Amino acid sequence: MRPRAYSRLPCAVHHRPDVHTPALSPTLRQEALDPLASDQNRRSVRSRGSCVVSRLTTTVGRVSRHSGVRFLVVGGLSVAIDAGSLFVLHGVLGLWLPLATAMAFLIAFGVNFGLNRIWTFQATGAAGMHLLRYVSLVAANLGMTVVLVQGLTWLGLPYLISKLCTTAVLAVVNYVVSKKWVFK
Repeated sequence: MRPRAYSRLPCAVHHRPDVHTPALSPTLRQEALDPLASDQNRRSVRSRGSCVVSRLTTTVGRVSRHSGVRFLVVGGLSVAIDAGSLFVLHGVLGLWLPLATAMAFLIAFGVNFGLNRIWTFQATGAAGMHLLRYVSLVAANLGMTVVLVQGLTWLGLPYLISKLCTTAVLAVVNYVVSKKWVFK
């Protein structure tokens, strides 16, 4: 644990506790925010800005080590790729909507499978077996989605709320199944 004296020092000092850099006084802090401040103060602000960036990248790196976070990132990226591909294929290129929808789904499917296999779960081994299991999971998802959305709607929920609830539940199930079976 760091001594309390170092807790308010800039990032560079945290890496070198033998170097002491005093914190900015309120007067210097105000001068640092002034656009006409001296070069020395501007450098100080820049180093503090890089300190924030350094801390942010460290935090993002630490959080992204968890496969659950990576799974959510890949899922969000897949949704964006699916929608973006649909827009390009149908909206820009004018492809027939059912064909464009199927093609966009397949593009997102490929991205989702590849990123989950390589980045999220860092799976090794036979890609063919992983793909077969992944296709089985996607097929089960389709069936469960149809049944759950219909069932929740039948119970009185609006269909879009039913779809969102189903998607949330299946995202958790998909993560567990992907981790324990698909990419094992």
